[in-house]
Amino acid sequence: MAKKVVNSVKHVLAVAGKNWMEAMRYYSLQM
Repeated sequence: MAKKVVNSVKHVLAVAGKNWMEAMRYYSLQM
């Protein structure tokens, strides 16, 4: 159970990090 939670958190962080990198790249191109 705990392992499942950890994997879910890692997945969310991975997706959020990827989206954040894309957003930063897009934002820097707009500057």
